[in-house]
Amino acid sequence: MMPPYRHTFPLPDENFPIPTRSSLIASACIEAGAITKAPNAMVYLTAISSVSASLQGLINVELPSGGVRPVSMWGMTIAESGERKSTVDNVFSKGIESFFSESAKKHKRMLRKYELELELHEHEASNIKKRLIK
Repeated sequence: MMPPYRHTFPLPDENFPIPTRSSLIASACIEAGAITKAPNAMVYLTAISSVSASLQGLINVELPSGGVRPVSMWGMTIAESGERKSTVDNVFSKGIESFFSESAKKHKRMLRKYELELELHEHEASNIKKRLIK
């Protein structure tokens, strides 16, 4: 027989542990909680999920089995309609979306520059070949 749990989930906000290892993340969570008035657990889960998503392409972790994989995390927020799930997510995902949008614009500019340089190169190469054939 399994022992009874001491807590039921979700924990009430007054029992939710406030992470303090990263003052930047803690400060962001406190600010997001004050803005959204969402439960602390929802705010912190969304925050660390956003951090994980942001770092996934930059950091690898070595598994106990010896494999190396990108850092990743799965989080699921279960809440009733109107409990500010989207509001909290928007607070933390705005920066990620902005980064991807700016990266896409930069990539588009670089691709257009490359295409123009390639077109010029091909035109110049064609002219050189024509002169060599004469």
